[in-house]
Amino acid sequence: MNRISIVKPLVFLLDVGISGEILFANLSFGQTVAYDVFFLVLGKMSLYDQSSKDEISLHNHHFVTEIMSKEGHKIVGGILRSVDNSDQVIKFKSEGGAFLAHGQRLLDAAALHKTHPDGTYIFDFKTQSGNREGQSLTLKKDLL
Repeated sequence: MNRISIVKPLVFLLDVGISGEILFANLSFGQTVAYDVFFLVLGKMSLYDQSSKDEISLHNHHFVTEIMSKEGHKIVGGILRSVDNSDQVIKFKSEGGAFLAHGQRLLDAAALHKTHPDGTYIFDFKTQSGNREGQSLTLKKDLL
């Protein structure tokens, strides 16, 4: 059976660039952590499968975040933590060309929202040029 996966965003937040102070980690070249990072992603999504007979079925609801490096630059390590729940810490891992952290994958959207509620999440990460701690993104449904 051939399957096509369909992604439907539940909540999605993208931050282009790094806000706040600039960290000079490699003074000889003037490079900063912001120089290494293209954007940050934080979101919840629904994944669906489509069979060769056009039948669509829920695969799961998923919490995921990404630190996207600029071409030729490298993210070395990192964690995502919740401001509201100090027990919620997710480690980033390199997956192909992406640097991702995955939360729960659940069959019930309400359960995903309860496990990974809207709120502020903190990115702490290291690039080839230095460390960045405390980069925040706030995830909420009604952004408009």
